[in-house]
Amino acid sequence: MIRTGSSMSNDEAWMRRAIELARKGAGRTRPNPHVGCVVVRDGAVIAEGWHRKAGDVHAEVDALRKTDDAQGATAYVNLEPCSHHGRTPPCVDALVNARVSRVVVAMIDPDPRVSGRGIEHLRAHGIEVEVGVLEEEARYLNRGYLKLQRTQTPWVLAKWAMTLDGRISSTTGHSAWVTGEESRGLVHELRDELDAILVGAGTVRLDDPQLTCRREGGRNPTRVILDSLLSLEPTRRVFDSNADVLVYASVNAPEQAEHLLKARGVKVVRVPRLAGGLDLQAILQDLGKRGIMSMLVEGGGAVHGSFFDAKLVDEVFAFVSPKIIGGELAPGPVGGLGIPRMDQSLKLSKVQSRTLGEDFLIQGLPVYEER
Repeated sequence: MIRTGSSMSNDEAWMRRAIELARKGAGRTRPNPHVGCVVVRDGAVIAEGWHRKAGDVHAEVDALRKTDDAQGATAYVNLEPCSHHGRTPPCVDALVNARVSRVVVAMIDPDPRVSGRGIEHLRAHGIEVEVGVLEEEARYLNRGYLKLQRTQTPWVLAKWAMTLDGRISSTTGHSAWVTGEESRGLVHELRDELDAILVGAGTVRLDDPQLTCRREGGRNPTRVILDSLLSLEPTRRVFDSNADVLVYASVNAPEQAEHLLKARGVKVVRVPRLAGGLDLQAILQDLGKRGIMSMLVEGGGAVHGSFFDAKLVDEVFAFVSPKIIGGELAPGPVGGLGIPRMDQSLKLSKVQSRTLGEDFLIQGLPVYEER
C-alpha cells in the first residue's frame, strides 16, 4: 500500500505519481495526451491507471476498474478529465458514477471539446475540484500534445552529441561513439517516448542508421528523412526495419526514385523547396496532420542549422563528451546562416544540466525574439 511521506504536500505527492504513470504512455497515445490517474482514500492508494494507447480506456476508467469502492475518494489526474464522447465514453461520467468526492487536476485540457467543461461537469455533480497542482510538470510531459493543439505542428527537440571542442565527428566522418553508454541510453529513451525522429539524407548516407529504439520494451518512432532529390538507395538500413518511414522530397524529385521507395513501403511526400532547402514549416504541418505530436531531430549541422534558422526548434538536448579531436574541417552540431554578433546569440531558458557517466547533458528551451 502506497502512502505519502510528510516532506511534501499530499496533493503534490499523489499528482507526481499520476505524472509518473502518465509517462508510461509517452510515444504510444498519439494523438491523445499522456494521462495518469491515482485514486486515494484515507491517505493510501486504492487504485491507479494510465492511458496506454489511442482507442484504449482512459486513465480514470483504467484506475476505477481496479477498485469496487471509490466512494469518498480523491482522484488525481494530470489533465482535465474528458467530457465528450470519442472512441471511449466521457471520463467525467466514470468519476461521477464512482462517487468520488474530490478531483485534483494538474491542468486544463486545451482541446476545445473539453477545455473547462470537464471541471464544470464534475462541480455540477457536487464534486470538489482543484486545478493547478504541479501544472508546470504536467505541461512539460504533454508539451507535444499542447503544441499540436495550439499550432497543429509537433514539438521539435534538437539533439546532438559533441566533443568538448564542439565536434560531432572527426574530419573523416567517424562518430562512433562520441558519447558513452549512459548518454546513448537516454537517447533511446527519447526515441521511445517521442513520436518521430528526423535526419537528413547526409546522415543516412554517412552512417547508414536504422533510427530504431533499442530500449527494452521500447517502440520505434516514425522515421522522417529529408531527401530533396530522392538520392538515397532503397537498400539503406533505415528502410528495412519494422517502423513507418516518411521521406520528404522536392516537387521535382525523380518519379522513378519515388516508385522504388514506395515498393519498400516508404511514404514519399513532396513539399516546396525554398532557398535554404525543403520547406520545413510545410513538413511540420504535414506531420501534424498525421497526428505526430513530438519529434526528435538528430541531423547533422546542416539540418540543425536549417531548423534553428527557421526558429522551429522547441527544445535542445546537447550531450557533451570530455574528449578533444580537433581538426579544422571536423563538423559542428549547428550550421545554417548563423549570427554575426555574440549579443544576437540564441539563448536558452529553463536550462538544466546533469552528468551521465563521463558526459554532460545540457538541455533547455530556445527563446526566440519573434515567433
